[in-house]
Amino acid sequence: MNTPIRIFVDNCILSHSEMLEGAKLTKYDDESKMKAESLGYIPKELPHDTESWLSEQIEWLPTIAKKAGLNDIQLYSYSELRYESWHRSAIRKIGFIFADIEIQEVESAVERSYFQQSDLSLHLQKDRIIGFYKSLLNFEPSKADFNSPTFKRLPPHMVTNLKNIERFKTICKGISDNQLLDAFHLWSAETNSMDYFLTVDRKFIRVMTQSKSIDLPCPPISPSQLMEQLDEDKKTPFKYQKGEFIDFLGHIHELDEDKKTPFKYQKGEFIDFLGHIHELEKQTPRSFLHKLKSMFKSLLNTKTQN
Repeated sequence: MNTPIRIFVDNCILSHSEMLEGAKLTKYDDESKMKAESLGYIPKELPHDTESWLSEQIEWLPTIAKKAGLNDIQLYSYSELRYESWHRSAIRKIGFIFADIEIQEVESAVERSYFQQSDLSLHLQKDRIIGFYKSLLNFEPSKADFNSPTFKRLPPHMVTNLKNIERFKTICKGISDNQLLDAFHLWSAETNSMDYFLTVDRKFIRVMTQSKSIDLPCPPISPSQLMEQLDEDKKTPFKYQKGEFIDFLGHIHELDEDKKTPFKYQKGEFIDFLGHIHELEKQTPRSFLHKLKSMFKSLLNTKTQN
């Protein structure tokens, strides 16, 4: 049995794997009068017109999920990547390409929580994360006392990575501050013996594989490039197709464009973190006008009595 290829998955891959968006389905009778409305989902449009390269990468994601389901590849992630997506709604199983695929957990090259103590909202701030990575770039192992309590409490693999911090510095050489996040992910992938770092960050792929001349045991790679490495040229289709309406149970309904029209989230609706839609109660102009008339009438009655 072949050993699965180890793939470290960037957060942007998981984000683009949520293929449905909220919608409202309106049904009409034979006289074109509205008879019912349903809430659910419709497939997202791919950015073909503006970002054809990105659309091509997204189209390969169902094939990657299939490969993972067949154990041709094994997917991995870790805490720092989850932090990046904390602001997003919880991933719905319906419409999520990797819903039934195991994504295994690995350790961060250097876990920030050992060095930065704060509440979660502060811990997740991008500037704070970048600041920590910059501090690693200034770390000098030759000047550190690895027998001190500060280092004794760290896991052995983390101490080893700190002693080999020059590798992280080499990866980061010549990149922007914003790319420090992906550079750290790449370093963590290397320290966990991954084969590839899967991402759709085209600029980061270019700077690491074309602009720089360094050995990359775990190169950043796009979905289409991964499929080339696996000699796969056939795309697995998306489960849900344009022209379908998917209810909250995952049932598919074909849309009759002459009688049923889907809409995205509507004005006057509140969408919670689970994607549930709540109608907002609001005062109508009529009710406000009614109150104003009542106040005016009461004022007139008071003056008449006087």
